[in-house]
Amino acid sequence: MSEPRWSFRTDRIYIVPNRYGFLAFGGIMVILSAGVWFASPLAYLLTACLTTIVLMAMIQCNTNLKNLSLKWFEAEAAPQGGFTLLHFFLVNTGRVSRIAIAIELDDETLKFDPVVDSTGTMTTIREVLPQLSAACEMRLFAQERGVHPAPRIRIASVFPLGLFYAWQWQHVAGECVVYPRPLAGAALPLSSAQASSSALETQTLTPAGERADFWGHRSFQPGDSLAAVDWKARARGRPLLLKEFHGLSQPTRILTWEAAAAAIGNRDPLNPQTTEAILSQLTSWVLQMGPTVSFLLVLPTVRIGPEKGEHHLGACLRHLALVKHAS
Repeated sequence: MSEPRWSFRTDRIYIVPNRYGFLAFGGIMVILSAGVWFASPLAYLLTACLTTIVLMAMIQCNTNLKNLSLKWFEAEAAPQGGFTLLHFFLVNTGRVSRIAIAIELDDETLKFDPVVDSTGTMTTIREVLPQLSAACEMRLFAQERGVHPAPRIRIASVFPLGLFYAWQWQHVAGECVVYPRPLAGAALPLSSAQASSSALETQTLTPAGERADFWGHRSFQPGDSLAAVDWKARARGRPLLLKEFHGLSQPTRILTWEAAAAAIGNRDPLNPQTTEAILSQLTSWVLQMGPTVSFLLVLPTVRIGPEKGEHHLGACLRHLALVKHAS
């Protein structure tokens, strides 16, 4: 998840005729040849009119890309083998609407595979009003784990007559996080107080005698302490809920590499498949923690936390995406 950054590249617009433009040029040449052969003033007049229309279309196609800039908003973190959404804003700083703008991803810098059942590497915006922006998104298949730089983006247009293709490049500073595929059905293990060989440890950081006010409920997750369950709500037929208190330090959960290795059977540590299995186990636990639970993630080269929140969750997924295989 990257911070929004601006990138302006409005001074380099390229334009070439497409196949319809070459057909129009060929038709004009045929009419001109007929006018010369038959000495027909009407043919000359028609040639002049068509040439003027084509030239105006070329100028308008070029102008349609002026005063446009692209704002990279974010790329949603996605699991390996899943789908990621790239979010953009196309901003029109001019005084005239821009019509039929296509946004394409450069295949040479693309680290993802386009989704077959969608627009793939291209999306089209019908109109961008003056001094306003238009949102767009692309859905891509995340195949390779890691933190990938944003692909180079091309803004293109064939408006108004479809005779010319104009484009400009946008280089944006952003990144796409593809974290390991979560292990299916990977339930949170017991706390260290319940099982000494557990993959998850729980510590209570509450000072003795600290008072706290009731804050609310959250859903019960396997591995949570039963002492915090609201049994009165359960007796009234409600699902298992945990009581949370304001001003009271919540238990900090510790997720370690060694614990995940033990959970998957402690296979050969030099096997790349073992590394991916450990990462999948840790990713599953991190996602189950979510942004509301404070936890500490311990990897071989870094410790993240203890903390909670969306930023902490994103940082953990980013570090898991960056872990390299054992050598």
